[in-house]
Amino acid sequence: MDNHIRISLNETERLFAFPYPLDAIGYYPGGTEADSSLRGKDSVFYFRDEYQFSLRLTGNVEKIRNNINGEEYINTFPHVILKCPGHRYYNDYLYSPNSICIHYNKTLFQPFFDAHFSSGPLVWDFELTPQITAIVHEMTEKLRISQNYSIADKLDLLAFQLLEELILFRINTGKQKLHNDSRQRIQNIASYIKMNYNTTIDLNELLAANHISRATFFRHWNAVYDKSPQVYQMNLRMQEAERLLLETGNTIQSIAEQIGFSSSAYFCAIFKREKGCSPAEYARRITRKMNE
Repeated sequence: MDNHIRISLNETERLFAFPYPLDAIGYYPGGTEADSSLRGKDSVFYFRDEYQFSLRLTGNVEKIRNNINGEEYINTFPHVILKCPGHRYYNDYLYSPNSICIHYNKTLFQPFFDAHFSSGPLVWDFELTPQITAIVHEMTEKLRISQNYSIADKLDLLAFQLLEELILFRINTGKQKLHNDSRQRIQNIASYIKMNYNTTIDLNELLAANHISRATFFRHWNAVYDKSPQVYQMNLRMQEAERLLLETGNTIQSIAEQIGFSSSAYFCAIFKREKGCSPAEYARRITRKMNE
């Protein structure tokens, strides 16, 4: 795809009622020669009544200076700029960057914008990871057949996947980056506990494997979770016990073993403490309610 192209999708029929359908999508291969007419072209430009995410993939300079409503951003390539209704833009870049743009209707996209973009930077750097590269490639390929059956729906989903990836990079940008490395380790540990909830976990070994001290771990864990790691793991066991009691005909002994208890008596004691009744009584109560 060699030429500038912008495809409007706001009137394209959809098969599914996706909450954030694309209004339009554009691909711009970028210019190789400087054009003085581009200087300051956005300085008095108030954007359309829509939100636009412009992924500037490559450019002819190392850095680019953007100004949005008087706030200056200095970014390298690739970066993304979020253009909002009523904002004033200026940049001193004399080339058309290689970019892909996704456009959203203001009214439909407003709830998502308020939830994720009402504060923080409107321009941020990102990395062309294999996943982002694959999404961008698939989107540009589908532009050729945008009006074919179900293609608009696929573009809606691809664009949203792309937004998810970009939001992750935005969280790690500028003022929003706060102890991210430690937070990532906490999330890695939480994921490990979820995957191994029914085993005996040596917390000291787990912290050593993630290169985090106990003091740092508990400080950051408590900032993310309102329960200790032990309670977090026990809750996972109880949730699975409930599911097994309701969905299987397994014995209490079998369920206790499946969720990591060596003793069915200990399992029953913990379950009663947490749920207020024995596992067998819990199953009977739920079955009666379902049959009422």
